[in-house]
Amino acid sequence: MHLESPIKICFSITITDICNLNCSYCHFYNRKKYINRNTVLEKEIFDIYLKFMSFFYNKNNDYDVQIRFSGGEPLCVKEKLFDFSNAVFNEIGIKPYVLTNGVELNADVINNAVKNNISRFVVSVENPFSVFRGSTHPQMILEKIKQLSTTSLPINLGVCLIDNENFDKISDIASYFYNEVYELPSFLEVTFQDYVTPTDNQLNSLTNELEKIISKYQNINVAFDFFDYTVPELNHSNGNIYIIELDLNNSREISYDESTYEAFFNERLNSNYPFINCEEKDCFLFETCNRFKWVWKDKKKDFCRFKKAVYLAYYNYYYKEKI
Repeated sequence: MHLESPIKICFSITITDICNLNCSYCHFYNRKKYINRNTVLEKEIFDIYLKFMSFFYNKNNDYDVQIRFSGGEPLCVKEKLFDFSNAVFNEIGIKPYVLTNGVELNADVINNAVKNNISRFVVSVENPFSVFRGSTHPQMILEKIKQLSTTSLPINLGVCLIDNENFDKISDIASYFYNEVYELPSFLEVTFQDYVTPTDNQLNSLTNELEKIISKYQNINVAFDFFDYTVPELNHSNGNIYIIELDLNNSREISYDESTYEAFFNERLNSNYPFINCEEKDCFLFETCNRFKWVWKDKKKDFCRFKKAVYLAYYNYYYKEKI
């Protein structure tokens, strides 16, 4: 597959395994054998990551670079978060953004973030009609967004996980969030350990509900971000954004040796976004199915069904009614 140029990369740096919630679906703790949950990224590893990211940022014609901090919960490391953000800005010239559950957001955090070169916070939110065990109700987070978000430091809605049983409620979920903060979350499919194959009826509900959202919000200045693990090409107008994870322990053993960086990037790209090798060349989605997120690797048939269900929502809105 020929990658679009420049290649969009988001380096996602795990700066801690500390978290103030215990969400039942969290893949972070299910995939990694952390025990104490008290680790903060070491400066020595962070310095290697800085050089690694600088290498790609400085190749301006080849790569479009974003940087984000994740966890765990990044706000749990307090002032250390701002040490990391200033180091990124001073070394690379990029203001990173922060993935957060929003619980620790307050006026002092916002003021410090503005002073310390953080570009924005992206807050994961729960489905208000089916809040997962161990998480927090989104209304509390929405109140924080309404009080604290500013043009100088936006707080945007992030991921909202939608399980199969709630496909028929997505338009109501969208209305709930839009009526509060005038934007929609990034609806994301449940994968990892909680994945369940959707039924045909559930996918039909998904199509119908997404069509309702498109119809309602298409002419309003609202961004759609539907199921990014399945249809990223619909959410990013200028090509997919490839997330390269940089973990707490530098488990991939990135070094200061720049000659190894592009080989490492290609290995991570091919591992995180493997080729599908689809043989259905007559499928109307064939050209969009060169790579997929690794979580679908053993679920290709479901990936195909899910992708067609989302595309069908767009088709029904833009074409079917006009034929």
